[in-house]
Amino acid sequence: YEVRKELFALSAQLKKLKCVTLLTSEIVGEASLDHHSSGMMSRFGVEEFIVDSVITLHYLGLGGTDDRAIRVVKMRRTDHHKGPVPIKIGSKGIKITIVK
Repeated sequence: YEVRKELFALSAQLKKLKCVTLLTSEIVGEASLDHHSSGMMSRFGVEEFIVDSVITLHYLGLGGTDDRAIRVVKMRRTDHHKGPVPIKIGSKGIKITIVK
């Protein structure tokens, strides 16, 4: 309860200040690539409910060029791609390609 209360207060204060904030959280186990999965992901189980967006990064560990993905789990007030999207990380940053 205390963690939830404090995180909510922090989030509310940052929104009041009109700050764009990036918070990171350790997840329990592996984040699912399945866009139908739901439930607790974070250590305390409250972080993903308080924030407006949840994005997970995935590494499949296969050693190939297409072994990384990003998934937008939650993005309030937007219609977004639900499934995992392959990403490439190179010397010029991250390249995200959505295949329709």
